[in-house]
Amino acid sequence: MRPDTTKVREIEPEDWASVIAGCLDEQGFQTVVRADGGIENPGVPAAQQEALAVAQFVCGASYPFPEKYSQPLTEAQLSRLYEFWVVESVPCLQSFGLNPPLAPTLAVFLETYESPDMWGPFTVLGTLSGPRYDEVSVACPQSPDDLRD
Repeated sequence: MRPDTTKVREIEPEDWASVIAGCLDEQGFQTVVRADGGIENPGVPAAQQEALAVAQFVCGASYPFPEKYSQPLTEAQLSRLYEFWVVESVPCLQSFGLNPPLAPTLAVFLETYESPDMWGPFTVLGTLSGPRYDEVSVACPQSPDDLRD
């Protein structure tokens, strides 16, 4: 059974890690904010995993994103994302010596978006770990700030 929750306030993606980490800390789970904007709960014993999952649910329900973030991207937004990846992300990744896959045409990108054949330059991040992953993921944003405006 899911616990009752109350929405405290909506949050923007850039605030997610700090807000959810604070909420989880309040629920008794040590939470670390990673450089890439993710969070971790190190040292949680197996016996506490279910309690952690409940706390994560409560925190997510208490601090949701505005509805615009749950809507599918429009063709115009997808075109903006493609342009950003080709013009900004690919050169940024290359500046770190990474070789992202070659971009397809915009038409192919739109046709294959969210399919197993979807192109994305950030698949090369899977080859990195630790401080190097953090360095690249912070330096090379994965989407333009205005994508959902």
